[in-house]
Amino acid sequence: MAIVWVALIVLALVKGVKGMPVWLWVAFGVVGVGFALWAGFSKRGRNTWFEKGGSGPTSTFS
Repeated sequence: MAIVWVALIVLALVKGVKGMPVWLWVAFGVVGVGFALWAGFSKRGRNTWFEKGGSGPTSTFS
């Protein structure tokens, strides 16, 4: 997902955007990249809130 945000930044810088300032698009992109990397690599930054518990096939939500 971070690649999509980086592509948005590059597109805004290369092509330019109409209707909104370029710095705003770049700011959105930087925030998006930061969030995507945090969600992917942080201990608490996971995308799902369930974990497999016990020896059975069921999952418990936490």
